[in-house]
Parts: sequence; C-alpha cells; structure tokens
Amino acid sequence: MLPLTHSYVLDKLEHQTELEQVLREQWIAHLITLARPYADLHMRWHDLHMVRREGVHFVTLSSWCQQEGKPDILLKVFPGLAFYYDLMGQWTDLLTIGKSALEYAQLTGDLESIVFIVTHVLSWILSDQGRHEEAERHIANALKTARQLGDASWQSSVLVNYARILRRRGMFDQALAFCQQAFDLVPRTADTQQIYLRAYIEYELGKFYRERGDLQGAQQHLYAARDVFRHDESDPLFNMELAWGILSNLGFVEHQLGNLDTAEQMYLQCLSFFKEIGGRGTMTTLVTRLALLEEQRGNDTDALEYAAEALNWSRRLGMVEEQALMEALHTRISS
Repeated sequence: MLPLTHSYVLDKLEHQTELEQVLREQWIAHLITLARPYADLHMRWHDLHMVRREGVHFVTLSSWCQQEGKPDILLKVFPGLAFYYDLMGQWTDLLTIGKSALEYAQLTGDLESIVFIVTHVLSWILSDQGRHEEAERHIANALKTARQLGDASWQSSVLVNYARILRRRGMFDQALAFCQQAFDLVPRTADTQQIYLRAYIEYELGKFYRERGDLQGAQQHLYAARDVFRHDESDPLFNMELAWGILSNLGFVEHQLGNLDTAEQMYLQCLSFFKEIGGRGTMTTLVTRLALLEEQRGNDTDALEYAAEALNWSRRLGMVEEQALMEALHTRISS
C-alpha cells in the first residue's frame, strides 16, 4: 500500500476491533509460514527473491512484537528477518534483535532457535567484524546446544562454522580437526543430506588450504563443493548464495595464482548476483578484492572507485579487515 492508504486503513481498523484482530492474526500466521523455511541449515536452499520482496513485512512484524511484548512471535519470524537484514546490510539491527531473540529462546529452552541464532547470525557476523574471540564464545555454546539437541546435521554444520572462526584466528590445527569431526558426523545424517553436508565441509576446507598457501589443494576442495552446489535451480537443495560464494573463492585463488583476467571474470559474475540479492558482507569482500586486483594492474582510477564502495560498506557493516585494506590502498595510491 501507499503510505497514505496504509494510514487510512489503520485508522479505519481502530474502530473495528474484531476485524482488526482477525486480520492481524492472519497476517502473523502468514508471515510465520513465510519465515519458517529460513530456520533450516545454511546449506539448504532458500528463496532469496522472496526475502527481498517480502522482508519489509518481517521488519514491521518484529517492531510490533517488540512494542506489544510478543517475543514468542518474534522468535518464529526471526529467521526470515535475519535473511532480510543481511541482504539489506543492516547488521547492527540484526545483532541487536538477534541478542533479544536469543534471550527468549534460552528462557524457553528452544534449542533449535538457539543453534540457528548463534550459528548463522551472532557468531557469523561477529567473526566477519573481526570480533573472533566473542564469536568463538558464541559458537562454543551453539555446539554444546546442538549436542543437546541430538541432531547430527546441526552438529556437523556448527562444527564447520566453528572451524571457520578458528581458521580466521589462525588456529589451523584446531580448525582442521573440527572439519574432520564434521565429516565424521555425516554418516549419522539423513541420506538425502549427506552429499550437501560433505560439500559444505569441502567449501570450508577450500578456504582453509587457501589460507595455508596450498592453492592447488584449495582448488581441489572448492571444485568438489562446486560440483554439488552448482547452478541448477531444478535441484531442490540448490543454494544460490553458496554456489556464487564458491565461485568467488575460486576467483580469489586464481587471483593469488596471478591469473588476473580469470579472477576478474569470476569476481564480476559473482558481484552481479550479490548486488542483486546476496549478503552485503560477501559483496563487500568481493569489491575489496576487485580494488586490490585493479591496483595490481596499475588501474588506479578503477581501484579507487572499488575501494570507495568497499570502504562505505565495510564501515557500515563493521568489517574491520576490509576497511583496513581499503584505507591502506587509498593511502598508497593517493600518496
């Protein structure tokens, strides 16, 4: 609705209490239904187009829940809200409301919500912001909760995200051990999930070997992941964001190998997706890498243009590593 129409309807509803209650209950039920699939494992398929289209309604409902003291409803709609805030780059809002949702989930003993909120929101964002110790404290609690839950799929997924944080802290032996633990749990999961869990672990191993300087090993694991998370939307478990994320990391390996044209092509393919419906964090990392690539080529104008965009987003999101890289690039070129 247009704002004026929206205000008019709300004003009319104030004088029709019974109708307002019926419509509000239907509105809540509909948005809970829309949000429910997003509480699943990160590796599974999610309709990002729907989130971008309908996400503003999750925001409206979450505001109403906070005003009316309805944390139970907020918890049910939170997964959809989390995806929307990530697509819009509203990490500050997401962390704030995520901590509130976590408190209620802990109070009510909702183990699945605890694992989701901590693994896919709090620890993920905090690590992207360079707050690795804080992220590790959260993910350790998520692992403990996942074990209480007794779901091998969630345990494996949490272990992969734990390995991600450890890798970023430079704790490579522990990170590799956690990836192996995640692999060990795969046979205990449903047959239909095993290929996707293995690919999710392969993706993390690709980044692990990249940071260890084994670029051939990195490519091997990343291609193994890409063979599963391929660009095939007929696959019911196809994960668009993972597929493009894997390609962006393959581009980074090509970049490190000195294959700048190939790397640029991969980066730009991924960037068009992430600018449309991808997470702003991954988009910021991509733009950062493009800025460094253009600097390497000696294209100072293009490097500074990408750097300005990356700086804008990294400051907004609190991504300190990308911000530091772009500030240093700007200093080098401008001096």
